[in-house]
Amino acid sequence: MDGEIPVFDVDLDEDPFVRWQEIARAYAPMLQKLADLQVALETPRAKKGRRRKATLEQRVARFAAKEALQLLERLEGAGGFMGEVLAELKGLAEAAQVPLQALCSLSLQYEAYCACTAVAARVEDGSIALARTLDWEFPQLKALNIDVRVFRGRQLLYVATTWAGYIGILTAQRPERYAAAVNFREPSETSEVKVDALPVGLALRSVLERNENYADFLKDIASIPVMAPFYCLVASTSGAAQITRDGLTEIKRRVLAEDQLYLVQANMDHWDNDMANDNQQSLERCKLVEEMLQLPLTRGYATRKGNGLEKGRGGSPWLFHMRFGGS
Repeated sequence: MDGEIPVFDVDLDEDPFVRWQEIARAYAPMLQKLADLQVALETPRAKKGRRRKATLEQRVARFAAKEALQLLERLEGAGGFMGEVLAELKGLAEAAQVPLQALCSLSLQYEAYCACTAVAARVEDGSIALARTLDWEFPQLKALNIDVRVFRGRQLLYVATTWAGYIGILTAQRPERYAAAVNFREPSETSEVKVDALPVGLALRSVLERNENYADFLKDIASIPVMAPFYCLVASTSGAAQITRDGLTEIKRRVLAEDQLYLVQANMDHWDNDMANDNQQSLERCKLVEEMLQLPLTRGYATRKGNGLEKGRGGSPWLFHMRFGGS
């Protein structure tokens, strides 16, 4: 993304109802427009004559609306993290003056549809950089891009790149510990999912908030029940790994070997090279990443210069954002 994006602080020691309200008030007009769009897309239009096939945007919106209602029902009366999530959503909705269900639909955009590319690559000082894109079907989200710094006990817990109105986490870093990014994975006929589990973004956030070190994070993210399959790429001060998940279990894991310079993951299983299975141009995006990295990696590492990597905030492992041309 061009230029600096706004930075907000979120304190987990505050009442969950008020944690995200500063962000909600700052972006209230945009969130109201997005909520109106969500409602318009999810509402079937009665027209005379032949019924038109729903567009991708309409199918995504209707899926998110249905799942949001079910998620709110599960959260009602829950305790612990789930109870705090409900309070956060209610506080956000009140501050932004948007319907709770429409706001909750934002927390299910991963499950609805997204296309992402992530890469972990060695850099000059010996660190491992994590780079990623978020290529959403809703261009309106671009104006909502923010960074959040999340605190607990007056200590910085993690930093994340996200968008206003969303309380899940898809890209984040625990400074001096590890950085993680989740990518959309298409469900298959054999995929196992747990419909009453957390959405992927909230699952990643819960794992991030309770695991200080890389090894514990990997163990937790590999086993937490979630609503949809996903990929998770994790970079640390000591290494990197990529986990392929369905809703209940880990399917496969790759680890960055000593003689390996990078791992790249898009939205297709890394062992599948059949273009007939590539519904989101994953093979093309992975090839583009590899082409971008070839020149700097001839030196044995990726550097900031000449490879499209833009250094983010925080300590090692570095958290990067990669921009592929004009998207």
